[in-house]
Amino acid sequence: MERLAGNKQCDETIVKELSAAGITPKGVGLQNEEVPYSIIGTLEPWEFSRNWSYWVANAPTGQGLPKDIAKAMNTIFHDTVRFNGYAGSTDLKGNVSKQGTIDYYQIHTQEGLNAFAAVVKTVRDRIAAATKIEEQDNEREIE
Repeated sequence: MERLAGNKQCDETIVKELSAAGITPKGVGLQNEEVPYSIIGTLEPWEFSRNWSYWVANAPTGQGLPKDIAKAMNTIFHDTVRFNGYAGSTDLKGNVSKQGTIDYYQIHTQEGLNAFAAVVKTVRDRIAAATKIEEQDNEREIE
């Protein structure tokens, strides 16, 4: 990924990278960070912000990737999609929320960002489908 530290024209690159991954760009006003961005990415429940030469992905505590999926992601992308910023480690011990999720990543390549977004969409869609089935079952029980 291109180094964007201090680049006041960074938003164009940010939108391009987010769009390539299928992540929605969202204006947030100019941020006085190492990368002076005014756009972040959103892919419910995740938010993505651009740092020096990588993306930071944050989900609310307990709403990130389930531990088993996080471990599989780390096995495949251990140097480029880093849970809690750690490189090369598949040991999640001490990094999992009480709800069994990993809620913070650093993503260092476009390929990694694309893959991470695809996994988030799949997990989100499966949770939505399971919730819908559960609601339908509950409605049947009430009848």
